[in-house]
Amino acid sequence: MTACGGGSKDGWTGTIALEDGVLHLYNPALPLWGIDHHPLVEREVLGADGSDFEALFSEPIGLITSSDGTRFVLDAKDMRVMRFDRDGSYLGSFGREGEGPGEFSQPTALAMLPGEIILVADGGNRRLSQYTTDGLFLDSVTLQRALGQIRTDRTGTVYLHDQSRGMTVSINMGVADSEEAPTLIDILDEMGERIGGFGTVEEYEGFMLSSWMNKVYPAFTPGDSMVLNYMGKDRIEVYRPDNTLARVVHRILPYIPVEPMEETRQTTHDDGTVSFSMFFEFDIQSTGFAISPDGHYWAALVALTQTDRREGIEEEDEIPQEWAVDLFDAAGRWLARHPLGIDYPQASLDWGPAGLYILNPQGDATIHRFEVVPPV
Repeated sequence: MTACGGGSKDGWTGTIALEDGVLHLYNPALPLWGIDHHPLVEREVLGADGSDFEALFSEPIGLITSSDGTRFVLDAKDMRVMRFDRDGSYLGSFGREGEGPGEFSQPTALAMLPGEIILVADGGNRRLSQYTTDGLFLDSVTLQRALGQIRTDRTGTVYLHDQSRGMTVSINMGVADSEEAPTLIDILDEMGERIGGFGTVEEYEGFMLSSWMNKVYPAFTPGDSMVLNYMGKDRIEVYRPDNTLARVVHRILPYIPVEPMEETRQTTHDDGTVSFSMFFEFDIQSTGFAISPDGHYWAALVALTQTDRREGIEEEDEIPQEWAVDLFDAAGRWLARHPLGIDYPQASLDWGPAGLYILNPQGDATIHRFEVVPPV
């Protein structure tokens, strides 16, 4: 490891090192803006109590914004895309449950193609469907692969990540070509054919644990570099436009992470029946990642679990979690941690021109928009 420097004129005290030809940025234990500064100011809530019935969400999982400020929200449970103007007024929706043209079955994500064409990943029907911003169905491409998160670059190339990527059977599930090793990100052409990929899939002791530990949340910088935030590891990776690894950013958590572990538990019920359940244990959990349109800020949603709360607790879902947004600058330097409380299970992030959106599908099924306010 070759040290490349540490500290900066504005007070950042982390370390940058060159390791095997890749820059690693190690953040310090405290953010640059200090622990008392809360940089996110809430400006809007979509789907709150008192909204029109048609404007309420059931399970909002994705948001994109068109050039005129219209927000498009994918509701996975209601299987529709909802439209809101820049002032928050509900404009209607398109899509419905089904297998026909323009219909959905278990939609997983949405993105914007060049020409402001909306792209929806339909996991149940295994296809990518295209719509105009007015909701007119244009076309769809059926894929022979699992579908999860999607991102698009300025050329319209589709980048796909699915949680099953870490499973040892992922190749047989159609995630990647049987003659190629699976990658964290698959690159698809306009016909849905895989034309490349990047990101190393690691193996863990546990069938499902490998899946969770290899889950990443992708986002593009304005310069078309892709940034991957790991759900279960304290690691953010930056890939150049040619898909080579350029930089690794290491976050700092205030608690000591445990070694990831998977365990199968057997329960015998009073009626004599036996059930099995999977138990996972790891302290690092991140369920969202987004980069501001100007590239100035990265935001990672994190759920932190204090290790000293584990004593006497057997079930993972009984351990309290503290939700927060970690804010970084364009270099990956940790700026602030903004606490959110405990009401954001499985939330996600999206960033639009109007600010940072926190989508809370499993909590109160609302979308909160925040403005970043740096310290004076």
